[in-house]
Amino acid sequence: MKSKLIIKFLLLVAYGALCGLAIHGDHLKWHRLGREAFLSNQAHRFDRYMASPGTGIGYLIICIFSAFCIAALYEGIAFIGAKLFSSCCGQKPRSMETYENSKAVIESRD
Repeated sequence: MKSKLIIKFLLLVAYGALCGLAIHGDHLKWHRLGREAFLSNQAHRFDRYMASPGTGIGYLIICIFSAFCIAALYEGIAFIGAKLFSSCCGQKPRSMETYENSKAVIESRD
């Protein structure tokens, strides 16, 4: 249980760092391009998305799809993190031990 919490904590730190880098990079880009370029980009964005909004159903479908993608990404990274943690530290998270024990019980029945 403790190793699973460590993995989740490290994953949250990694996500936070990636988000911070993305925001910082965006700020550097607009600082380099200048105020007029930023305002022009925002005006174009407004004309494209806000002036003529799409349907509510379209936004709902996009949000549901995005939520599934984010959940799948999180689970994939957590799985890889668990594998890396177990190979580095020589111990497995409890959930993986339970999975392997149940797999061994099923195989012994066959």
